[in-house]
Amino acid sequence: MKTATPNAPSPWLSIRDVATRWRVCGRTVRRHIDSGLLPARKLGSLVRINEQDLRIFENRLPHQNHDLK
Repeated sequence: MKTATPNAPSPWLSIRDVATRWRVCGRTVRRHIDSGLLPARKLGSLVRINEQDLRIFENRLPHQNHDLK
Protein backbone atom coordinates (compact mmCIF):
# COMPACT_ATOMS: atom_id res chain seq x y z
CA MET A 1 0.00 0.00 0.00
CA LYS A 2 1.27 3.44 -0.94
CA THR A 3 1.42 6.03 1.83
CA ALA A 4 1.68 9.76 1.33
CA THR A 5 4.80 11.48 2.54
CA PRO A 6 4.07 14.45 4.81
CA ASN A 7 5.84 17.05 2.65
CA ALA A 8 4.80 15.67 -0.75
CA PRO A 9 3.04 18.26 -2.92
CA SER A 10 -0.60 17.58 -3.66
CA PRO A 11 -1.42 16.56 -7.23
CA TRP A 12 -4.49 18.85 -6.97
CA LEU A 13 -4.12 22.59 -7.55
CA SER A 14 -6.52 25.39 -6.77
CA ILE A 15 -7.57 28.00 -9.32
CA ARG A 16 -5.35 30.46 -7.44
CA ASP A 17 -2.38 28.07 -7.71
CA VAL A 18 -2.84 27.81 -11.48
CA ALA A 19 -3.39 31.56 -11.88
CA THR A 20 -0.17 32.25 -9.98
CA ARG A 21 1.73 29.71 -12.07
CA TRP A 22 0.43 31.26 -15.31
CA ARG A 23 0.65 34.85 -14.03
CA VAL A 24 -3.00 35.56 -14.88
CA CYS A 25 -6.13 36.25 -12.86
CA GLY A 26 -8.31 33.45 -11.57
CA ARG A 27 -11.06 34.38 -14.05
CA THR A 28 -8.77 33.41 -16.93
CA VAL A 29 -8.31 29.96 -15.40
CA ARG A 30 -12.08 29.66 -14.87
CA ARG A 31 -12.71 30.55 -18.53
CA HIS A 32 -10.51 27.64 -19.62
CA ILE A 33 -12.35 25.32 -17.20
CA ASP A 34 -15.78 26.59 -18.31
CA SER A 35 -14.85 26.12 -21.98
CA GLY A 36 -14.04 22.47 -21.27
CA LEU A 37 -10.42 22.82 -22.40
CA LEU A 38 -8.97 22.53 -18.89
CA PRO A 39 -10.38 19.60 -16.89
CA ALA A 40 -11.24 20.36 -13.28
CA ARG A 41 -13.00 18.54 -10.45
CA LYS A 42 -15.38 19.92 -7.91
CA LEU A 43 -14.51 18.58 -4.46
CA GLY A 44 -17.26 19.79 -2.20
CA SER A 45 -17.33 23.54 -2.73
CA LEU A 46 -13.73 23.61 -4.02
CA VAL A 47 -12.60 23.45 -7.63
CA ARG A 48 -9.34 21.59 -8.16
CA ILE A 49 -7.16 20.98 -11.21
CA ASN A 50 -5.05 17.84 -11.41
CA GLU A 51 -1.35 18.54 -11.97
CA GLN A 52 -1.13 15.99 -14.78
CA ASP A 53 -4.21 17.44 -16.55
CA LEU A 54 -2.66 20.89 -16.24
CA ARG A 55 0.61 19.72 -17.82
CA ILE A 56 -1.29 18.13 -20.70
CA PHE A 57 -3.20 21.38 -21.23
CA GLU A 58 0.01 23.44 -21.12
CA ASN A 59 1.74 21.13 -23.59
CA ARG A 60 -1.08 21.67 -26.09
CA LEU A 61 -0.52 25.43 -26.11
CA PRO A 62 1.11 26.77 -29.27
CA HIS A 63 3.67 28.97 -27.48
CA GLN A 64 6.30 28.21 -24.89
CA ASN A 65 5.23 31.24 -22.84
CA HIS A 66 1.67 29.87 -22.47
CA ASP A 67 -0.44 32.39 -24.36
CA LEU A 68 -3.45 32.03 -22.04
CA LYS A 69 -5.29 35.32 -22.41
